Amino acid sequence: MPAVREVVAETVRRELEAREQHSTNSEPAYQSRVAQGSLASILGAMALIAELWTNGIPDAPTLYVAPVTILVGAAWALYGRFAAKKPFGA
Repeated sequence: MPAVREVVAETVRRELEAREQHSTNSEPAYQSRVAQGSLASILGAMALIAELWTNGIPDAPTLYVAPVTILVGAAWALYGRFAAKKPFGA
């Protein structure tokens, strides 16, 4: 039975370590879902802005509101993930 106890204790320790790493945002940047989602949204918004600039049609300035809002939101999420010292509202 001591072997089973050691296996269970090690499994629980690894799970608690992973949960602590996630809750404190200390996982590496490449594993962060916030960083991955923000990067994807930044790339999409920049592609849309590039398309608006280069499509050869005079575009209304209001067409830039959505991609700029996406860029601001992604930057805010990255700030909260990497630079903020404590969660908002804490």
